[in-house]
Amino acid sequence: MLGAGATQISSSQIMLFGGFVPIAPKESTNQEGEEEEKTPLEIQDNGMELLLTNKSMILDVTVGSIKYGPELQTASYFPSGGYKMSHNSQIFAFGLTLPVSNVTTGMAALSGEQADGKKKENVAAYGSVSHKKTLHLFKPGESKWIEASE
Repeated sequence: MLGAGATQISSSQIMLFGGFVPIAPKESTNQEGEEEEKTPLEIQDNGMELLLTNKSMILDVTVGSIKYGPELQTASYFPSGGYKMSHNSQIFAFGLTLPVSNVTTGMAALSGEQADGKKKENVAAYGSVSHKKTLHLFKPGESKWIEASE
């Protein structure tokens, strides 16, 4: 996992959440010259295909077990392990997610225009991406993540 958030949820449990995970190579069903369409949450980094995930894993250090935990409402990644704050037995984690764009190719994508001629809010051009910021809230008693704000 790259860019995953991490927090201690009990004296013996650590939760890793979100981040990028490698995508297993797929067998191509397209004919030569055609590119496979990517989902908005797939990126390529140094030749490796990565998927932004909303999954979480709980590591229990006393017994050495790993199990899946509650999913994030929005697939996100967390720079530096996530900017976390514990407050009233709740954990707030500030995450970033990739923008979803309905124009992905051609000059319109570079200029930031949508198909209807309006300007896009998030533009992925020349390697710069405007990321969506999301505040996640984990309630250990309910064992679930909720999206506190966008």
